[in-house]
Parts: sequence; C-alpha cells; structure tokens
Amino acid sequence: MTAEGQVDMARSQVFGEVAELYDAARPGYSNELVADVLAYASLGDRAAVEIGAGTGKATVPFAELGTPLVCS
Repeated sequence: MTAEGQVDMARSQVFGEVAELYDAARPGYSNELVADVLAYASLGDRAAVEIGAGTGKATVPFAELGTPLVCS
C-alpha cells in the first residue's frame, strides 16, 4: 500500500504472474504433519488461523480433517 492507503496495483499482482508455477513446484504437507500440528494446538472447537493463505497447500489438508479455519 502507498502512504495514502492506496493499493500499489503493480506490486499486488506480482504473485499472480507466477502463482501456477509456485503451486506446481511447492510441495504439500503430509497428513502426519497436519495431525501433529492439530494435536499440539489442542484447538477443541476453536478455529485455526492461517496467515498468508495462498495456494491452499496448508488449507486443504486441515479443512479435509474438519478443522474450522480463518484464512488471510
């Protein structure tokens, strides 16, 4: 964002130019890792918060286990 609070459109679209390549090259997360994270977090009925949700590489395995998610 610029000093005036306006979105710098050129910078905001940079990831979009390589998103498919990044998604294809970036490995996913194992079910074991996701299970370990959830066990450690002891969320109960609370939602998990994912900061920087982009391609969904982490979002999908958590959601598939029924974890409520808040993503940004």
